[in-house]
Amino acid sequence: MLGKPKSLEPAAWTFVAWLFAVIGLTLVYFVTGLIGLEFGVIRPDSIPVWLPAGVGLAALIVLGYRTWPGIFLGSLLISLVASDKAIILFDEISANKISQIPSVLWQFIIVSPLSSLGLAAVYTTGLLVGAYFVVVML
Repeated sequence: MLGKPKSLEPAAWTFVAWLFAVIGLTLVYFVTGLIGLEFGVIRPDSIPVWLPAGVGLAALIVLGYRTWPGIFLGSLLISLVASDKAIILFDEISANKISQIPSVLWQFIIVSPLSSLGLAAVYTTGLLVGAYFVVVML
């Protein structure tokens, strides 16, 4: 029978300590994500080894579940930086296709950030579930 999860989370987090942990995790997750994007051989979004997954899982196990916003923000930043919607926007405008500017702006301003939010939520949820099972099984 599964017992209560054994967390290594510090018992008393101050707000400042939590904020530094989240910002630090965001930066580490983001930087390892940028490094991981360099491993994309065929397509930049298909990578055989995703380095931030290990970083996020280790952070959730060691620092605790309270640091999940760092993973979410780091994943959101990676997703926004990796999207090529900005390139499409400037390409469309420079091609003098004035009639397509509203649809390109819709893609760049609304669709791309919403899909990035969805991806960040999925990645964060997956790491939270994985960390929970690792902590419970230890």
